Amino acid sequence: MESDVLLSHEGESADINEITPEVAGAKHVRGSGPSPEEEHKNRKRALPWILVGVLLLALLGGLAAWWLMRPAETHEAGGVSWAQGQSSESGTPLQPGSVRIAGYPKVEVTGGSVAHAPIKNSAENTFAVSYILDLDGETLWESGLIKPGVEVGEQRLSRALSPGVHKATWLVQAWTLDEKDPQGLNKVEMPCEITVAQ
Repeated sequence: MESDVLLSHEGESADINEITPEVAGAKHVRGSGPSPEEEHKNRKRALPWILVGVLLLALLGGLAAWWLMRPAETHEAGGVSWAQGQSSESGTPLQPGSVRIAGYPKVEVTGGSVAHAPIKNSAENTFAVSYILDLDGETLWESGLIKPGVEVGEQRLSRALSPGVHKATWLVQAWTLDEKDPQGLNKVEMPCEITVAQ
């Protein structure tokens, strides 16, 4: 039968059954696991990593809560903030200095060159807006200034598009209502998918 052996500080061996607390310098008994000192060191080393893990989980939870409860996308620049994607019927009051715009993520085109997107500048806006439909750097349609409360029913494109789906961009800009010299304020870009019927 095998017997575990422990070396004492004097280098003498002793049977494991004979070891008492008075044996000084004993570090490790084969097969018995870490000593109490090593366990304490391991716990001290693990504590900062546990705290970092808890903090990361709290941060991720906070970001998830913010993402789920954030308001509609807002863009701010040039003194005007955009409340994108909210219609005037949304019930959300428009803040002073803000412009409410509608997004048109999908536009259908018939006859190759007539787009149907009921573009409207909300009556509650205090700024004019302009829309440009851009396809790979080419302007397909430009609205000019649209005053508050005015709607543009259909858009005649600068050229006919081939049947299928095209990825385009709406470039929307706010303008002051000065009749003589309207000043362009900030701009926003919104992705758009143009579907051309066959």
